[in-house]
Amino acid sequence: MDRYEERGAPGEEVNRAAGLLLDLVPRVMREFRASLGRHLQSVSLPQFRALAFLMERPGASLSELAHSLGLTLPSASALVDALVARGLVWREVSPQDRRCLTLGPTEAGRQLYANARQAAQTRIAALLSRLDPERQRAVLEGLQALADAFLTIGPSGREGGHGRH
Repeated sequence: MDRYEERGAPGEEVNRAAGLLLDLVPRVMREFRASLGRHLQSVSLPQFRALAFLMERPGASLSELAHSLGLTLPSASALVDALVARGLVWREVSPQDRRCLTLGPTEAGRQLYANARQAAQTRIAALLSRLDPERQRAVLEGLQALADAFLTIGPSGREGGHGRH
């Protein structure tokens, strides 16, 4: 084993898997967006991504949301304003720091998220059902391993992330 492999440098198979994943994610996202269409009720994909983040992290700050979505604070604030106006997200002043806002999904936001996610899951399951049972099991095992690998990474991209929800 050379010194790069000792440090965990990716081997040929891991690099191929990473490349395949990078090629596949945009295709999966296209299917995801297509399935969301009628369930989003005029909510944009960035707004849906914000709602998804807040489903996982209710009580998050506006700064945390902006960082997660790769937005500036003013852009994130405008996005949240729209979600609050639609009754999908609540916004409160943090009891710990009055300069900070905390955010979370309302019941309507949770319902919209659940409906849209179910529609996407149904569409993707229909695509996966075209595979024979052995390949379906292999896909599931691979995705579980991938989820395990990514769940060890925190929001900042460093090791020590949170577990499954």
